[in-house]
Amino acid sequence: MELIKIFLIFALIVFFIRLKWNLGLVMIIGALFVGLLFAMSPEMIAKGITNGLLDTTTIQLILALAMIMVLENVLRKTENLQRMVNSLKGLVRDHRIVMALMPAVIGLLPSIGGARFSAPFVEETSKGMNLSPDKKSFINYWFRHPWEFTIPLYPGLILASGITKIPLNSIIIAQIPFSIAVIIGGIFFGLRGIKDDTQTQVEGGVEKHLLPLFLSFLPLIAIFLLVLALKLDVGISMIVVTIMLFLIYRYSFKDVANTIKESISFNNLFIVVGIMIFKGVLEKSGALPALSDSFSASGLPVGIILFILPFIVGILTGITVAFVGVTFPLIYLMLQQSGLSADLMIFAFAGGYTGVLLSPVHVCLILTKEYFDAKWSGIYKQIAIPSLLIIITAVVRLWIR
Repeated sequence: MELIKIFLIFALIVFFIRLKWNLGLVMIIGALFVGLLFAMSPEMIAKGITNGLLDTTTIQLILALAMIMVLENVLRKTENLQRMVNSLKGLVRDHRIVMALMPAVIGLLPSIGGARFSAPFVEETSKGMNLSPDKKSFINYWFRHPWEFTIPLYPGLILASGITKIPLNSIIIAQIPFSIAVIIGGIFFGLRGIKDDTQTQVEGGVEKHLLPLFLSFLPLIAIFLLVLALKLDVGISMIVVTIMLFLIYRYSFKDVANTIKESISFNNLFIVVGIMIFKGVLEKSGALPALSDSFSASGLPVGIILFILPFIVGILTGITVAFVGVTFPLIYLMLQQSGLSADLMIFAFAGGYTGVLLSPVHVCLILTKEYFDAKWSGIYKQIAIPSLLIIITAVVRLWIR
């Protein structure tokens, strides 16, 4: 019964998305629909909404997203973005690789919605390639996401290790094939066939481009250092770097105010608010634990439950920590009874993360779509087959273990 309710909620969200309603509003409607189907009292719904709004992740995400928009504006207006792209093009003659490299590099830094930061780089690099919005969206979104399987900075990996008691380094090593599958899928289905007519425009040797590349990358390097070395929040780190850029480029108070005003999209921030409200109400409803219990009692083969359960939670929430936190405690108990296997846990992680990549409420996917003004149907045509490659890799890896 819970699975039917979840399906109805998901179908409702997809229906309103296809009507091109504001996604923030759609997610709030979805949250209310969750409350209705799971018989939540008005007080419970209100508490779920409050939890979603006041969640630390919500505040951090809104701050980081707002600062991404401001920082991107500064980098673009000061021509730092252009110098970065030109230097990379000078060092890497195949500009398709440059286009994929930027979201991949930025993706090394865990940040919900970070694809919005890399989107302008992809847009700048793709000039002269005559790419559709759907193709640019795919490249920006897909190449941002190979690392969550293997980079220990991502909290989903740490949580999975903590719940299952499998050493983090063992999980990372075991999941390397998935990161490789994402990269291969991106190259084969995203970059192959793109005609680059801009390569002949680059002049000069490697030495000509190294220093400009380093200088243009300094803001990003500074953010990495603040996050990794000083353990600052991503949003706070971006504030620090942006203030430094304001000072270096001698922005007046009026310039700063105008930059903030023209940079921040309140529509994008409202989308984030809607998603987090939906997540808050969904968690308060008890729907996800009930879904886990239903699968556990269904009598389905363990392998199917291991993949489908995290996949459903992943596609509903679009957040790795959510599918790990909700489903892995149950999966861990199930596997303790039938014989714990690290390979089966890795298989479950692959299922959940595939759901996250395909989720219409995945913040990176939404922001990428909005930036490039792409169509949902076009984006899903681009990501469907590469996502299938992850599943195939998971099945083959489990089969040959």
